[in-house]
Amino acid sequence: MPDFSDPARQRQEEIEELNDELDRRSKELTALRTQLKELQRKEELLDGEVNDLESQIDRLKREDERLAVMESIEGDEEEPEAQDDPEVEEDY
Repeated sequence: MPDFSDPARQRQEEIEELNDELDRRSKELTALRTQLKELQRKEELLDGEVNDLESQIDRLKREDERLAVMESIEGDEEEPEAQDDPEVEEDY
């Protein structure tokens, strides 16, 4: 309990309390800075993963478009199957 009868003692106790508060706040700030660094590292990793996923999506879309074009070209090149011509009779 503070001693209010001695002003010098009272100021000394206030200084000690403020130093204690300063220590607590400094530790809290250090912890927050550590958390911030960890979050920044996680952000960089996730940003890289997002970029990789977007690249994979783009690659798959291009491949899908290429396959669709190839199928279209192959479909155009195929001739319809020869149907039996009723005017042509085969000798058996």
